[in-house]
Amino acid sequence: EVVRFYAALQPQLSAAGLQLKRLRLDRRHDWVIDTDTGMTLILGHDDVETRLAQFLVAYPQLVSDPLQRPARVDMRYGHGFAVGWQDVRQLGGKPVEGKTNNSKRGNA
Repeated sequence: EVVRFYAALQPQLSAAGLQLKRLRLDRRHDWVIDTDTGMTLILGHDDVETRLAQFLVAYPQLVSDPLQRPARVDMRYGHGFAVGWQDVRQLGGKPVEGKTNNSKRGNA
C-alpha cells in the first residue's frame, strides 16, 4: 500500500514543483508527506486522493508570497485546511529559524 501510494504521489508532486522526501503513516494512521522544501503535508487517512487534489489546486496560492512559505499544511479539515507559515528572509530566501505564523486559509 505504501509503495502504491508513493508511486501515485511522486508524479503529482513533481508536476507542482515538489519532490517527495519522505512518506509515512503516523501513529494515528494518517498519511504524512515531507517534501524537499521542508514542508510537511498531512493528508489524514480518509479521502486521501481528494485531499491531495485539493492541496495541489491550492498550492500555487500558498507559495505566491515570496516572504512566506508553508511549513505545515493540514488537509484533515472537512471544509478547508490549516497552514503553519514559515517566514522567509528576502536575502537568500532562507527560512527564519523558529518563526512560524499559524493561520487557516481558504476552503479547498
